[in-house]
Amino acid sequence: MAVNVPLIWSYIWSALYILSGVWYFVPRSKRLVHRLRCSLFGDPELQRLRGNLDNARNYDEWSEAAFVLDQYLPGNLEWKLNPVSPLYHWQQLKQRIANIENALIAEDFNSALCLLQFGLVRGLGNIADERLYNRVYSGTKWLIKEYMDAMANLLDNFFEGHWKGGTLPQQSKMNYAERFRIAYSKTALVLQGGSIFGLYHIGVMKALHERDLLPKVILGTGTGALMAVLVGTCKDADLPNLLNGRMLDLTAFAARERQPPPEWYDVFAIFCKRLKRFYDSGYVLDKDALEKCVRDNVGDMTFREAHQLTGRIISISIECDSPGTPNCLNYITTPHILLRTAALASNESDPDIAPAMIKEKNSRGEIRDWSLNDETPAFRKLRRKRQRRMPIKDDVNAPLQRISQLENVNHFIISQARPYLVPFLAPSLHRSNGPRQHSSPWSLTSLKDWLIHAIGKDLAHRMHQVDRIWGLPRRLRRFLIDERVPFRSLTMVPEVMPSDFLRLLRNPRQAEIDYWIRLGEKSVWPCVAALKVRCEIEFSLEERYRIERRRPLHEIYANEDEEGLPRRRWRRVRSTSTESTPF
Repeated sequence: MAVNVPLIWSYIWSALYILSGVWYFVPRSKRLVHRLRCSLFGDPELQRLRGNLDNARNYDEWSEAAFVLDQYLPGNLEWKLNPVSPLYHWQQLKQRIANIENALIAEDFNSALCLLQFGLVRGLGNIADERLYNRVYSGTKWLIKEYMDAMANLLDNFFEGHWKGGTLPQQSKMNYAERFRIAYSKTALVLQGGSIFGLYHIGVMKALHERDLLPKVILGTGTGALMAVLVGTCKDADLPNLLNGRMLDLTAFAARERQPPPEWYDVFAIFCKRLKRFYDSGYVLDKDALEKCVRDNVGDMTFREAHQLTGRIISISIECDSPGTPNCLNYITTPHILLRTAALASNESDPDIAPAMIKEKNSRGEIRDWSLNDETPAFRKLRRKRQRRMPIKDDVNAPLQRISQLENVNHFIISQARPYLVPFLAPSLHRSNGPRQHSSPWSLTSLKDWLIHAIGKDLAHRMHQVDRIWGLPRRLRRFLIDERVPFRSLTMVPEVMPSDFLRLLRNPRQAEIDYWIRLGEKSVWPCVAALKVRCEIEFSLEERYRIERRRPLHEIYANEDEEGLPRRRWRRVRSTSTESTPF
């Protein structure tokens, strides 16, 4: 019987082809199944590393966990070390770093002065772009950190270093510090609303204070105004204890706490009662208990007294439609107003009731009613009828616009804690449940968060459209329409769970304070790197200006040289030029 050799060889080659296909595709199919599972449900190892971020007890633990996470994610550390990116002008930063080094080596005062004057811009070269801080967890590009270190070194050497011909005179140091400080402008912390969620603002301020990033200018609205006055009346030595929640006096709420646990129908009744109270007056908690609690913690201190005590600039926004009454209260516009009454008025939604709640202290220390409204009742009724359905406009006297005019503010840190807006808002930078933080952009959790945030943005846009075309009622406008931020800002939002909304039915207790402080700290930690880039130069200039102002007069005028010329001896020469100056 003849053997068909070609047929046998074809069988052998077919078998080898099948075996090679199995050997090639089986491992890859396992990886494909793993990728598909990770895309839908997340990478277990990645979830564990991100869980370390959520479980961090302080910023140091969070920073260490963020670095480990960047090591696990492919390409993160390489991205940090590579200066090239289309998101910012990296060539400009490298050139400026080289120019700073050359000016310091050559001890060239004029070059250093020019570098400082042209470099006092917040976010020079687009280094404040939020996308630069959403790519990795542990900071941003290494070149940006090198540039900030070079600018800090230049500032220190400018005021304390030795230049050709001598050192900078003391009077010139103070003048330059003041000019640089005005040119760079200030940062304001905006605490918006919150009801019981407003305790979250304490955690935000605590995390900022621990990293030396707490601004001097603080603007509060609603419950945020109550938190602002607590910080505005506390000395620096007592501030850590206050921000830990241990100095808050809650006896006013403890007296009203019910001993037996309420039944389900009691909980529903409490919910309906607080919802109606919130719509009518803006208060969720009992008004009398809240007023007593604020009085116990703040006392009868005025805006001016608080500013003289702490140096902080506390501003409070109130609802007011009268042209003769300011809507942004601080030590400049209303120095004699009591802080506690202004904070309570900020929670009032009626624009006629809010100014009537405010008290002032006269020169003899007597407390009396405050009113700048000279309108007759008939004229007030006519004006309110006309303004009831007027669409909102871009008002130059809006609180954020007003505080930027009064205090030279061009950067805002916004802490948003309004319960009805928090589920639909996303923070400016990444957090544990943001769309950028999941192991795959197509995971179910990521799609859910993206959908919720998209719905929130669309609803906010539609509300603005409705208000501009027809005009919303004033009470709804206050709750649903946010003021436009006039300058660059950074928004922080608490990461809340559905069960957190049940806390709206409880009175403040120590356990509640600790919980919300914890949430506030966790929302700040991802923003520390971006805030350092935006605010580090500002706080260095503020500290330098404070140091120079406190110098004794005999040190300032001990060596009077011509301002701007770092020479030990300078003789003024009268100009003989006949040409006119351009100014």
